Amino acid sequence: MNTLKTGPETEATTLGDPSLLPPETPLTSLKTIGHVFGGEFADAIGKVKAGAWTGPIASGFGLHIVRVSERREGRVPALGEVRDAVMREWSNDKRKQLESERLAALLKRYEVTVEGVPAAGAKK
Repeated sequence: MNTLKTGPETEATTLGDPSLLPPETPLTSLKTIGHVFGGEFADAIGKVKAGAWTGPIASGFGLHIVRVSERREGRVPALGEVRDAVMREWSNDKRKQLESERLAALLKRYEVTVEGVPAAGAKK
C-alpha cells in the first residue's frame, strides 16, 4: 500500500497476487459491482475518493486494494439512447406472453396426466 501512496499512478498489474479477476474494470454502476463482488464491497467503493488508492476491501473473492479512477453521477438516458434495448425487451415480453396464452389454450383442449416414476425395485 505504501508503494501506491507514494506512486498513485503505479501499474496495478505489477502488484499483488495473480488472479483470474481482471485487474481493471471499466466504468460500472455500483449495483453491478454489488452483483459481482457483494453489497458490502460496493458500499465501500461508493465511499472511495476518485483518484486515491484504498483498501484492503473484502469481497467474496478476497481482499482488494482499489483505486476508483472516475466517478459519474447516474442519469436517466434519453429514449433514443435505449430505444433498441427497450424494443428488444418489449418484444421478448410479448413473445413470452403469447407462448403462455397458447400453452394455456392447448391445456384447455387436452387432459394432461403426469404419471409417477416407479420406485426402485418396484414390480411393474
